[in-house]
Amino acid sequence: MTLFPLDQIRDHPDGKTCKSCVFLRRNHGHTRIYYKCALKGISHSEATDIRLKDPACSRHKEKLLKTKGMK
Repeated sequence: MTLFPLDQIRDHPDGKTCKSCVFLRRNHGHTRIYYKCALKGISHSEATDIRLKDPACSRHKEKLLKTKGMK
């Protein structure tokens, strides 16, 4: 597991959350979905779980959202 230095765990200055980050991963468990950050590492432990509403870190990269009609 990769631990974040203190400068990377601070709140994102623009109020972004993990939900809008390209590093967000969804792992399907038996009965639910577990959200993980690819930068932290993917494991089967709740220690690496993240919440979609968590404040984004300084390594946050915004997802490009597709709109209808785009190719």
